[in-house]
Amino acid sequence: MTDVSVLGVKPDLDLTELNAWVTAREQTMAPVIGIAKGATSNGKPETAVSFDLNQDTLETNFARVKLKVGDAPVLAPNEVLVCEGKAYISGVLTPVFLVRKTT
Repeated sequence: MTDVSVLGVKPDLDLTELNAWVTAREQTMAPVIGIAKGATSNGKPETAVSFDLNQDTLETNFARVKLKVGDAPVLAPNEVLVCEGKAYISGVLTPVFLVRKTT
């Protein structure tokens, strides 16, 4: 069974700030495994990011959040899909996907 931790992210972060947030958590917690629309305990919107606590923290090869355009994520030849979902980017709920480099 996978131990998962879900953290909320403020909805006003831009894409660069969200990627920096993900990198910092992968360095100190565990690899990211999911992203979704979430809400605080008082109902305010936030992005919910899930981490696999059964895996070690990362020193390199951090996941990158990318904007999804169309039905399917577009991956570069050296990328693998981590997950798909929705995230608040600068306050707007946006379809996204996360990738990790294969090398």
